[in-house]
Amino acid sequence: MTLAQVVKLLLSISIYFTYALSNYVAFDIIWKGMEQKMEKNENRICWEYALRTSIVIITFFFAIAIPNLEHLISLIGAFCLSSVGIALPAIVSFLTFSDVYKDEGNLRFGLFCLRNLLIILIAIFAFVIGVSTSLSDIIHHMT
Repeated sequence: MTLAQVVKLLLSISIYFTYALSNYVAFDIIWKGMEQKMEKNENRICWEYALRTSIVIITFFFAIAIPNLEHLISLIGAFCLSSVGIALPAIVSFLTFSDVYKDEGNLRFGLFCLRNLLIILIAIFAFVIGVSTSLSDIIHHMT
């Protein structure tokens, strides 16, 4: 057994034992909606484990049902990184602090606007490059 095979085996084992941890946030959101209904239920812990197991099984079914899932993930990632990761903080910053910077003078407000505009332009650039690359990979793989 080569070193590469050992590393792949250890990585597979670690994913097997820790995959459910990555679904903790999704479980927490769903469970908070169900928690009021489950307060008086005697089998509350069984329902909690059933929900955790269902979330893991559903994600496995999606991975099996959608061939070449990596292309879809890269497309969604390109869209979300540029919009949520880069542009949204700049927009929220502008909406939150624009009144503060207006009171500090025109130069400071202009630099503040320029900074946020540059960040939004970088987000648009990342969106165009990421989405076009992902779509190109999808088209290349389909043909």
